[in-house]
Amino acid sequence: MLIAAAICPAAPLIARELTGTDPVIPDLRRACRDAVAGLLASGPDLIAVVGVAAEGGRWDEDDRLDLSVFAPALRGATGSRVAVPPSLGLGGMLLDQAGYDGQRELCSVTQDETAADCAALGARLAGLRDRVALLVMADGSACRTLKAPGYLDARSEPFDAEVARAIRDRDAAALLALDADLARELLATGRPGWQVLAGAARECWAGTRVRYCDDPFGVLYTVASMTFDTLPPVGLRSVEDGDLDAIFDQMRDPEGVWMAAFTADDPSDRAAFDAHMAMVRSSPGIWLRAVTWDGQLVGTIAAFVADGDTEVTYWIDRAWWGRGIASRALALLLDQVPTRPLHARAASDNAASLRVLRKSGFAAIGTEVSFARARGGEIEETILRKD
Repeated sequence: MLIAAAICPAAPLIARELTGTDPVIPDLRRACRDAVAGLLASGPDLIAVVGVAAEGGRWDEDDRLDLSVFAPALRGATGSRVAVPPSLGLGGMLLDQAGYDGQRELCSVTQDETAADCAALGARLAGLRDRVALLVMADGSACRTLKAPGYLDARSEPFDAEVARAIRDRDAAALLALDADLARELLATGRPGWQVLAGAARECWAGTRVRYCDDPFGVLYTVASMTFDTLPPVGLRSVEDGDLDAIFDQMRDPEGVWMAAFTADDPSDRAAFDAHMAMVRSSPGIWLRAVTWDGQLVGTIAAFVADGDTEVTYWIDRAWWGRGIASRALALLLDQVPTRPLHARAASDNAASLRVLRKSGFAAIGTEVSFARARGGEIEETILRKD
């Protein structure tokens, strides 16, 4: 779950070794330092760094930026590899300067990435750990003055103003709606990074503090710190007839079916699904609830008796993975179902589900090999219990 985020410029001037004594630079560096300090203070399990590069993908977390990519005279002075893109290298430099020695995830995105792809990356990053912080290295337009790298373009100010408003007002939808073509024309390389942030933030964006926003060299540099609600607005309610179409679609999603492994013979068989749901909803021995996010149906959770043991199971719509929903729904179940011990099962390669269960106090008590319909063969299943 995303707990904190920061935006800093992907500009070489934040590196002390590359700049002179311009009076605006210390203020910008101080703002970056404070923003990164805020990330560390949030107590993250992992900090993800996102920046624009010619090639998208993941990078070795041990890579560091060789400043000679900006100043050949510094070649060999840092003893670092040049492979990491400059935007990620500068982000890593800020983390190093802050004394961060925890786990990192370095991800580059290209200017050609769609808003949907950026949002999906953000959601994936937010779901990597229970407590994730995000450092977005992003610049605004570079066409704000006659001496700017892209010369003066009258469209730059309204574009940057809308970005600033969206960040200040926590408007993830507005960030996702930014015109990629216009951003490219204005040399606003931060567009993909802002949209990764929007995808990670979703409805959890709680607050923003803008620490710096100025264009001293014709490029808009923004430094901001963001906070997020760590307790998602998850609720449980009875399953209604009107929920069944959505639940059917959720439970036949190919990726979700693969992860669950132990599923119905044919998840696309609507008649079998309806018969199963009718049995489950009418059985007094089965506790079934719809899982909601701010009132919207996002999954189901249940407790039932099998071979004398009370087991729990849940299914969250894949579009909502990575937001702590399963953990919160399970916590609500534990409050409402007093039976102990409780048991649970998950495919041993389903790390996310096992993490949710262990976080809620379930402990592994064994494994067994069983036939998984979704995998078409036998796989190992982990058995867990909460006393």
